Amino acid sequence: MFRSYPHGLIRGGPMVITALSPIPFASAIAAPDDQTAHRTSPHREKAPFRPSSAEERLEVRATRKPVGGGLMTGHTGTTAQSTVTKEAFDLLRPSANAATLVETVPGVIATTGDPTGLFDGGSISIRGFDRNLIGFTVDGVPMNDASTYDFVLTANNDSENYCNVVVTQAGSDPLSPQRGEIGGSMAYHTCAPTKARKAFIEQTGGSYDLVRTFARYNTGAMLDGRLTNYISFSRSTASVYDQDKGGILKYHGDLRSHLDLGAGNTIDLMAFRDYKYGSKNRNVTLAQYRAYGYDNGYGTDLDSFLGLNPTPVAGKAQTAVYANTGAAVPYTAHNLPYYGMVNTVGDRWLITLAGHFAPTPHTRLTVQPYYHHQYGGSTAETLLKEASSLHQAVDLNGDGDTKDAVVVNSFSQSSFDRIGNLLRLEQDIGPVTIEGGYWFERLFQHQSNPFQSINEDGTVDDILFSSAANLLQDATGRVLQNRLWKTDMTTHQLSIGATGRFFHDRLLVTLGTRWQQNARRFENLPSDQAQSYKWYAVERDFTRMMPSAGARYFITPNHQAFASISTGQRLPPNFVDQQLVDKKTGAIGAAPDISAETSVSMDWGYRFQHRWFNVQVTGFDIEFYNRIGLFANPFDPLAAATYANLGGTHNRGAELEIGTTPWRGFSFYGSATYTSAKMAADIPYPSGGTTVYLPTKGKQFYNTPPWIGVAQMTYRNGPVSGSLRVRYVGRSNTTLTNDQSAAPYATVDLSVGYHFPTVTLAEGIAMSAPKLQINVTNIFNKGYLTPTGGANPNSYNLAASGPGASTPTYTLGSPRAVSATFSAEF
Repeated sequence: MFRSYPHGLIRGGPMVITALSPIPFASAIAAPDDQTAHRTSPHREKAPFRPSSAEERLEVRATRKPVGGGLMTGHTGTTAQSTVTKEAFDLLRPSANAATLVETVPGVIATTGDPTGLFDGGSISIRGFDRNLIGFTVDGVPMNDASTYDFVLTANNDSENYCNVVVTQAGSDPLSPQRGEIGGSMAYHTCAPTKARKAFIEQTGGSYDLVRTFARYNTGAMLDGRLTNYISFSRSTASVYDQDKGGILKYHGDLRSHLDLGAGNTIDLMAFRDYKYGSKNRNVTLAQYRAYGYDNGYGTDLDSFLGLNPTPVAGKAQTAVYANTGAAVPYTAHNLPYYGMVNTVGDRWLITLAGHFAPTPHTRLTVQPYYHHQYGGSTAETLLKEASSLHQAVDLNGDGDTKDAVVVNSFSQSSFDRIGNLLRLEQDIGPVTIEGGYWFERLFQHQSNPFQSINEDGTVDDILFSSAANLLQDATGRVLQNRLWKTDMTTHQLSIGATGRFFHDRLLVTLGTRWQQNARRFENLPSDQAQSYKWYAVERDFTRMMPSAGARYFITPNHQAFASISTGQRLPPNFVDQQLVDKKTGAIGAAPDISAETSVSMDWGYRFQHRWFNVQVTGFDIEFYNRIGLFANPFDPLAAATYANLGGTHNRGAELEIGTTPWRGFSFYGSATYTSAKMAADIPYPSGGTTVYLPTKGKQFYNTPPWIGVAQMTYRNGPVSGSLRVRYVGRSNTTLTNDQSAAPYATVDLSVGYHFPTVTLAEGIAMSAPKLQINVTNIFNKGYLTPTGGANPNSYNLAASGPGASTPTYTLGSPRAVSATFSAEF
């Protein structure tokens, strides 16, 4: 019969496998020797109802064996959720980024622009909502970008330190610390330190010069067993796959501590730092892909690149000829950027301290302050005309005149500091738990776009663009900037919720709401961009109440039904307040009237959980209002961008997820999703002095294929482990009028591992659990394209031809790659 335990943790014996829903606050940090989060979320899952004697014959005898090879966990909450666990992560290439970890989840489309997982690029979406509409947390701390709400897929942890990722496909959690959680959430949970002292070392090598070293040291139990810690470090390098020069260097370090104060009181510390510098993978147009396939990298001919800038001569116009277009023409230095000019840099670190306290057996308090810093950006090859590209004429090459056109290196830079605190209080009153929360955050962001001259060896003096002495300046010594912005924002969020369990936990009901206020001040400091050369400030206030509700009912111990409804919002990015200065008159215009994006999400479904297999079937219906789009030329970093509300979309569909427990070492996992994402209205567009309406009503939204699916067979038996994964992504539109698209594709990945016996190296020193693993991704080297939009996650191409036409760009799908990884504990 069923046994009910606090927080739904598995303690052994016959019971339904349960897993915790995403934990938005400090509760996401797990305690030692546990691979899930110990604390609960607003919609936390406890053991199901205690059946009657007649129902006992239908009991579910579950075990700790991973379901679907670790790709599925049995949930008992009120919303659609999927959990991917460490058992599945361990079969992936260790350099896998955050998107690859969850690419099997129903509703999720995850792509990456390179096979190593180290380079920026790629995308992730849930039910047709891009990653800038998804709430991302790491151990409860919000990680979305401060201005675009994007999420850096490669920066926030090493995959070896993740224990699970909980994906909530539906809406918004009432206690979630997010400003843009419309399309669901992804909660990444790190593993806790172990009580045993040990070291873990891992070495990976593979295609495209991939070399990665990872080391972790667990101190073991200290202070009479109350304190446990680990520290880890990784170094990764790789080359760009589609050109003969260029690469990336990445360092990452993690620190994790757990202090048990007794009586249910604990303190957890989590910190990381991530540094990365390297090349970018090039996006291409459909015409370029058809002409050159995967031979579409950046230019590598130094002499041709240096020949773009003629020798300066006083009083004579020297004009560099350079225009990066989307045309499928023979590549030369005049139309193809040089690889050394197109790089990314990132330096990010986070520290958070989470205190969990239990003043009484029925009261729980969580306090979690955090500090998150980020500095990063990307460089580009840019043609500047001394007389007209900037607001004032500037001598860029030092020849005494302003008649020239010069190729320089520009840096689109963003840095921010986020200081916040998360408070949460839970009180059990009989079968009902009352939950309250408060989230406070102060954001300080600085964005700039300086320039540097190019040296004779094709480099710049300062790869971080951090020293003013190395940056281009005007005659007065002022640094030239294409933008110079300062954004301050204060967020207050009050949340309250209630979770009730009735009829011996057979019925679970959740109710909640959150009130969120965001006060933002955008300050345009005078720069050299023609529409930004004057100071102005824009203050906005966004306040909204966002309720939610849900229910789950056990029909029998094996069968359950669930349904939920939630509301959410995403604030307009600070980019909407840029470039308000009239180029002709110098007048400062009014800030655009752009509303926050909002949504109402409903999902309902059925779960069947058995000791042999689990099934979850979900239907969803999402009304999305005031979607914001950015229409810009992705090839010209100096072009003005236009933001506007596109109207609404109606997303609806169905998801299927099934996983089996191991049988003779074999387990199966499969997921499939159908999504209809139709735009609600035609989009007005100015053309020829009049307004035309682009035919977008009823069209499938950008990068939302109707069908996606994954199937994986996993094998674990004795020393042998492995998996075979097949993933299908249907046709994806790359314009809002649906006149261009990316073809459907399928890829196959293979993982094979072998555990060797323990080896004694010296007296008292042994190498335990040595393992060799081979990973082959995209076995058949399938060539394919995935949509990229423009340079910003909000960028959408209206049409490929006719009014509003622009050229869609694509990310080249990751080619076949092979890697070998050896790991061992000491």
